[in-house]
Amino acid sequence: MGVMVGHDHGCDFIGVLNRIALAYGRVTGSEGWDDLESGARVIELHEGEFRFDTWTRTPSGVELPYSFPKSN
Repeated sequence: MGVMVGHDHGCDFIGVLNRIALAYGRVTGSEGWDDLESGARVIELHEGEFRFDTWTRTPSGVELPYSFPKSN
């Protein structure tokens, strides 16, 4: 359903290929990178369902909410 990997500094991209979500986490250090605030990707799985929600959590709040699969 999805592959989430560690940070790639200035990249916290998420996309889908062949029905599999591919995502980077956010830079996690004490200082941001490329004007991004440090943070972490949170993943919420829904038991018994082929879906999840994910977002980036920073000290300032929630960024980039994403639901998989995307509804039409």
